[in-house]
Amino acid sequence: MKFLLVTAVALLSTVVAAEATPKYSLPGDSPDGLYVHEADADGNPKNTHVPDFNITERSITRSAKFARGSSSDQGIVTCKNQYVLNYDDMVTAEQGLDGWYQTGGSFSGKSTSYKWNSAVAYGCNYGKGQTINGNWLAAQWALIAQNCGTSSPGYISFPQWKAAYGVDSSGVGFC
Repeated sequence: MKFLLVTAVALLSTVVAAEATPKYSLPGDSPDGLYVHEADADGNPKNTHVPDFNITERSITRSAKFARGSSSDQGIVTCKNQYVLNYDDMVTAEQGLDGWYQTGGSFSGKSTSYKWNSAVAYGCNYGKGQTINGNWLAAQWALIAQNCGTSSPGYISFPQWKAAYGVDSSGVGFC
């Protein structure tokens, strides 16, 4: 009985560790812009750059929508306060992902991100498919900033939706 319990605990630990390991990352020298992430035929991470979507003409000044918080009691904010992000890069990455989903959109079986210089904003899909819009995303970035600080990486997870949204340094794993 003791052996069975130890084996079960060891197996559970392995499964939990595997789920917590970030699946995707974008090296710092990756092109800026929108990415779609999925597993290839062998189950390895695959990052696909969408080259025609770029917001270089947009301002990096936070708009009023970023100042609003959200009363989302469904999401769980997690802060990664080990380092500070470049504020301008972070805001531009967040606005890039907002821009892609501004009028609404969905992703299923894949995850998505927008990289700008040293920062990446991302949306992770863990199984149910996600339908979002830019204003909703902006509210999530505001919640992360309220809880983690205006230049700190973090994410908000929605276990019931099998999803997470966050911002981090490019080169660091996510999803």
